[in-house]
Formats: sequence, C-alpha cells, structure tokens
Amino acid sequence: MKKILSILAIVILLVPSVACTSAQNKQDGSRSNTQETSIAAQEEATAPEQDLSANSESQSPSKTEANKPDQASTDPNKEAKQAYQDFLEDKRSVKTSDFFKIDDDEGANRDGLGYGEYTYAQVKKAIEGFLYEPANVLYAFDDVNRDGVSDMIINFETADTGPSNWVGFITYKDKNLTLLSSFNDTFINESKFNIYTAGIVEFINSYGNLATMRDVHELDHDGILQKLFSETISFDGYLSHLHYDIDGPLNEKLQEESNYLGAHSSLRVREYKKDGKKKIAVENWSEDPQLKAKEKNFIDQIVKSGVELISAEEINRLTALKSDQQEKITWETWEKGNLNNQNMLENIALMIDYIDPDFEFQYLNSDHAFTVDPLEYSGSVVITTLVPIKNLSVFEFTTENLSDTGEMSGSTRQLFYLEEFSPGQQLMLNMPIQGTYPNVAVGYHENNYYYTYAISMKNENEPPSFIPVKFR
Repeated sequence: MKKILSILAIVILLVPSVACTSAQNKQDGSRSNTQETSIAAQEEATAPEQDLSANSESQSPSKTEANKPDQASTDPNKEAKQAYQDFLEDKRSVKTSDFFKIDDDEGANRDGLGYGEYTYAQVKKAIEGFLYEPANVLYAFDDVNRDGVSDMIINFETADTGPSNWVGFITYKDKNLTLLSSFNDTFINESKFNIYTAGIVEFINSYGNLATMRDVHELDHDGILQKLFSETISFDGYLSHLHYDIDGPLNEKLQEESNYLGAHSSLRVREYKKDGKKKIAVENWSEDPQLKAKEKNFIDQIVKSGVELISAEEINRLTALKSDQQEKITWETWEKGNLNNQNMLENIALMIDYIDPDFEFQYLNSDHAFTVDPLEYSGSVVITTLVPIKNLSVFEFTTENLSDTGEMSGSTRQLFYLEEFSPGQQLMLNMPIQGTYPNVAVGYHENNYYYTYAISMKNENEPPSFIPVKFR
C-alpha cells in the first residue's frame, strides 16, 4: 500500500511540470508563428509590384531577383536624349564617323569638319568658320536612320542671302555619340531642303524661270544619304539637260534644237531619273503647227535615245512621297546667332526673274498672270516656287518705317490671290518699276508660317529680288 501511495505522489508532482512545459512550448510556437507572419507581411509590403501584364505561366521572382534593377525597363530613347542634351551643354563630346575621313584623305574639307572628336563649342566654332558667319543652332530628335533609337539632327543656319546651312546627323550607340554624316548647301545657289521623320531628305534647287531640280535621298542605317531619284521640271523650252547624257553627233544636234526651242517654245518637260534610267512627261505643246512639229521631233529623238515617255499622272505617282513619308521633323532652337527673324531670305520658297520684253511671248501661256498697274512705267517678272505653298497673295505695298537695322515695314492692299501654288507653275506679274522703296509685295503660307516679302525691281538692268518686310 505504501508503495502505491509513493507512485501516486510522484505522478501528481510530475503532471504540473509537464503541463507547464506543454504550455511553454505552445507559447513559444505561437510567438514563432507570429514573428514569421509579421516578417512575411513586411516583405510582402516592401516587395516590388508584379507586372500584371506578364505571362501568367511565368514564375514569381525570388527575393534576390526581385531586388535586382530591371535592365529591360531602361528607356534607350530617354538615355539617348540625355546624351544629346549633355553634348549641347558641352558636358560630353561627339566622335565623327569614317564619313568624315573621305575628304580629309583627298586633301579637302567639303564637310566643314575633319575626322576626330569634338565638343559642341568646337563644332560650332568650326562650322561658323566654314559658313563665314554666326549661325542659329537648331536641333530635332527623331529616329531618322530607323535603328529604334532617337537620333539628333543639328542644323547651323546662317542669315546669308545665299544658301548656307550645315546639317549633321548624330546617333547614340554603346554609350557613345557619333556624328554619322552631314550635308551643306553652301556651294549650291537658290536651294532649299526638307527632312522628314521617315529618314527622307529632299533637296530642291531652282534655276530661276528655266528649271527646278529636286533630289530625294534616304538615310540608310549607317546614317549615310542614299539617292532614291531626281526630278527636273523644265519650262519655257529649256530642255538642254535632256541631252546631257547622250554622246556623239546626236547630242550636238539635240543641243541646237533645244536652243531653238528655248527661244520660241513654251514646252514643259518633267524628267524622272532613277538608277541611270530616265522617264519624261510633256505638257504645253505649241498650238502653232510648225513649232509643234519641231517640239515633237525633239521629244521623239530623246525617246529613241532610250528615254521612256510617260503620262503626267504616272510621273506624279513616281515623284510623290508615300503617305508615311510626308511628316517633316520639328526643329527646336538651341541657340540664336546674330540673325534676322524667321522671315529671313534663307527660308524663302519663291524665285523671281525679270522677263526680257523680246521673250515675253513665251510667258503668255503662264499658269497665272496679273497686271499690277497698267498705267505705270513697268516691267514683267515671273515667279516660281520650290515647294508647294498656300494662300499666295500679291499686295500693293506702302513703306511706312525703315529701322536702323534695315528692317522694313508698311501697309498693304491685296490685289491678287491664289489658294495654291506648286512647283512647275508660273505667275507672270506686270508691275511698276519702283521708286525709292518697293511698291509691290507678296505673302504666302508654308509649314504653318506666313512669309512676307517686298519685290525690289529698280530697273531693267538689275535683277528683281525679294526683301523681307513686316505687314502692318
């Protein structure tokens, strides 16, 4: 009996101890679970948000992967634009491509820069020296070489009355800036250029009232201009360019005939040239049977030499830019030189020439004609355009102010209006010879800007010209 009582006493003493141990273990387990839940909640709150658009089958990243920076999220265009900005602010330099080695090896410097590395200040100094005067500095961002990253197009534009632009194409690749190529129109008279976002670069050169030439290029992936085609619009019988590529006696014969037609014909020929092959469309045949026979004979010989004769509709199709190639780049101003405003002569789309009275008959079939004042001592001029323009008006102009800097302004009265005016068309004006100041002006819209110019024509021996003016 005593033995049984002893065993019961031991059991009674052990039960509280086991219970305490069990309770302690339960408490510790609860505390551990609570800590794990708190850490998990904290990690969930601080973890980066998951991309809901990602493939649902992809696995969630581990903690280590989640804390790594997302390399794919870096915007290459944003990085490129910052690099271009740093260049403009003289914080980094640009290296020229092998394109700039070519004329260095030839001992010339037709592109204004030698092969090497330059800061913005060094480029500006070199180009202004090349252009011989201060320049406005314009820039634009666009992927013109279509490599998926924005390029910077930089334009040094001077106020010279002749063409004087230097345009360079800069790209950002492998953390480096490279000046891929450039062009300038310093050596080309009466020219204009357009750059489109699709990498199309268009050059338009005028030969006054004789012809307009248009060259269309495309930037390749290396940023080098590759020629697509050229178009020449010849009017009033100026046809000499058609036989330039023809050798031998036929060329001499055609040259004589083209000289004759230039003096007597109003024939208009548009030529499309690509990869060495020519196509032409002809308009404005003479109504005089004998002259028309000479015109047809000339064109027939050109066709027999290998030139294809096509319709005006077909040449329109061949020379038109595609719908996705017609958006021009948008220039921003980075730095202004000591220049005139946007109305400077460099931007003018119009060309003007004096008409010799002995050859005035050639212009009787002009697309448009207007006599400003038949009672005044007058002369005739022909106006053409390098690019399509809108709302072309002719005004009577009265000079009211001439500033110390030569800026002219005055009042106007509209005399004549054309809603649209295109390359290849002619406007013949019979207008008074001016006195001290111009008395006739023109205005037109191009690219959402309204340009205004007075026409200076002092006498028959001095070529007429345009003068930037402000209308009041």
